[in-house]
Amino acid sequence: MSLTGRATLLLTQLTKLIPDPWSLDVFVDRVARHFGIQIQIALTPIALASDTTGFTWPQGNFYLIVVSANISIHEREMTVFHELVHVLLEHPPTMQTEAARADLLHVLTDASEELVSAFTRHIPPDQLAESQVIFSGHGFDTPEEREAESVATQLSIAIKQFSRTRSMGTIERLFGDFR
Repeated sequence: MSLTGRATLLLTQLTKLIPDPWSLDVFVDRVARHFGIQIQIALTPIALASDTTGFTWPQGNFYLIVVSANISIHEREMTVFHELVHVLLEHPPTMQTEAARADLLHVLTDASEELVSAFTRHIPPDQLAESQVIFSGHGFDTPEEREAESVATQLSIAIKQFSRTRSMGTIERLFGDFR
């Protein structure tokens, strides 16, 4: 899938925010500051719907991104990237299935005090059950899902290339060029 102009611009902006050394937490903090939003990433050991690795619950300027702890670190990063793209490209929030809402309510029921506190600081508890505002990935069957996944994939590649380039520079600096 070729990227739209907006998606290409976003990818360019995001690659400029890649920290050295790589850290997802630092990256997310930089993204939040750069775009003037609040982002909280929460890992949950609670099983999500079968094809869901994470979801975002937006509330105004605050975005809670919940990611399954039962997936690899690479999959967690990809899920965070994918959800960030939805937020930053202002894809319309959708609750694609009842399972997504059930996931969120289940996560909050069994969540740590810290997660519930972070969540309810931004979302009044009486709005949780009624809210329809959630991003939840269930396949890539919409243009927005495909766009988010495409940008996330290219961002992941850029991070790996950035890290490899920095590593090679360090090796050459320490040991010289052996040609």
